[in-house]
Amino acid sequence: FDEAARLVTRGIELARADGGVVGRGQGGGLLIGLTRIHRDRGDLEAALSAIREAERLLEVSGDEAAQAVGRASVFALA
Repeated sequence: FDEAARLVTRGIELARADGGVVGRGQGGGLLIGLTRIHRDRGDLEAALSAIREAERLLEVSGDEAAQAVGRASVFALA
């Protein structure tokens, strides 16, 4: 569990460095993984903290959602 937590935490740091919608999405997904690691260890307080942060990162505003759909449409048409 320790190595998995270390690697996921490093991924979260890299996602935060991106700072954009994609980085937040990646970071949120990694935080969900970290939540599971904490849960499996029995550290429910840390799991709760991680899932709350994931929820915060994965929540997007209307403008961000529209931009993400626009980008996806461009890639779909390519």
